[in-house]
Amino acid sequence: MDWNKKIRPRGWYQSGKTLLWIWLGGSVLLSVLFLSFLYPLHTHLESLHKETEEAKAYLKQHGDVLHPDYQLPPEPTAEELLELQGQLPTDFQASRLLLQLQKAVKAAGAEWVEMRSAEKWKELKPMEMLPSSDDSDLEEEDEEADQEKQEQEESLDAKAEQSESAKNESQADIHDSEGDAEKRLKEIQALLPKDHRIQPFWVDLYVQGSYEDVPELLEELDQLERRVIVAEWEYIGEKGEPANIRIRFAAFTYEDPRLKGLPNLPDLEGSDDQETTTPSTPKKKKEEKEKSQDELIQELIRDLDRTLEEEEEKLP
Repeated sequence: MDWNKKIRPRGWYQSGKTLLWIWLGGSVLLSVLFLSFLYPLHTHLESLHKETEEAKAYLKQHGDVLHPDYQLPPEPTAEELLELQGQLPTDFQASRLLLQLQKAVKAAGAEWVEMRSAEKWKELKPMEMLPSSDDSDLEEEDEEADQEKQEQEESLDAKAEQSESAKNESQADIHDSEGDAEKRLKEIQALLPKDHRIQPFWVDLYVQGSYEDVPELLEELDQLERRVIVAEWEYIGEKGEPANIRIRFAAFTYEDPRLKGLPNLPDLEGSDDQETTTPSTPKKKKEEKEKSQDELIQELIRDLDRTLEEEEEKLP
């Protein structure tokens, strides 16, 4: 054994631990540089893929329009534009709708009471439905008879207790009806047009009439020049007797800033003092209403868009 052999000294940079850390650091640095180069390419490829999918979906939806042989529909006449504007105006036009509703109520044989409107369903609060005049007279006679007969105080107390319990039950029914109204609103919103330019205005129509007048009223509303969708109706009274009727419906407007310059609609012919259609007047044929309200609204949208495109092409 050579005891005089010299051991070569080793520095810290020559240790295995140091070399391992150097290898790990270099690997991380190279990975970061590599990913920084690949990530922009990856995002660009993803955007191209998304654009390709959107283009395919657009071609699938508008393939007939993009076909070389496709021809635009004929340009609507001024009369047709006025008719479309009457069905779906650019603003609410409460006075015009009021006159149409008054004629519809008179044609149905009912008596006009009031019309209320609001932009949102929840903002439209139902008015308190008062009893008819005959019922109020009977109640006054009962009160006078009760005051004249003092011996019936015990029975009156019993009636008061019953009325209190009935009031509590009616309040519970009101809370239940509010929950039903929320569900009904969701169901109705699913039936409304999906185009954001078509906005509903909610209207409550109050009339007095018999139960048999309700179908007539609903049919008259369906035949209005203005396109409406009936959401609900309420009859407060007994069948066969005149009572209060409330009908809630949506009247639509087409909100587009490009249509602000349209000419005003002509005034409606007739007023409250002029003759209107009576209940005995024959109704329109059902064959004239084969198209649903949604189809008519979509047709109106297409005609308006086509008119706007033609006006833009005419501009220099």
